[in-house]
Amino acid sequence: MLNSHGHRTSGCFGNSRAEPSGTSLDSHFLSPRQVVLCCIDGEAAVDVVVMPAEFKPGTWMLSDRLRRPLGTITEVSPSLFTIQADGNSGLAGMESTTFVSLASAMLAIAKRMKGECQLSIDDE
Repeated sequence: MLNSHGHRTSGCFGNSRAEPSGTSLDSHFLSPRQVVLCCIDGEAAVDVVVMPAEFKPGTWMLSDRLRRPLGTITEVSPSLFTIQADGNSGLAGMESTTFVSLASAMLAIAKRMKGECQLSIDDE
């Protein structure tokens, strides 16, 4: 299926762009307050925002772009970070994995959610 720009779509959304690899990446250009949903080969992708917890040093709150909670990352020691997933979020199952840095935990989250995982220091 082609969208109005002549790009191939996977059928998830009408506004799409085809990546050079041939993988379709459907997305909408939205403000940071809106969720960015993508379909990569038919699977939904979710962008994750990582924000330091105000009153709990060494803890970062995880949410999607609509600020729905996904869980937390906790620094257990300088080289040991863990993820605590909320309920039925797409992060479920990652609790048993440990990471050597915040960056490695964020990379694993991005891969798991098939989107971006970005650190945010301001509360928009």
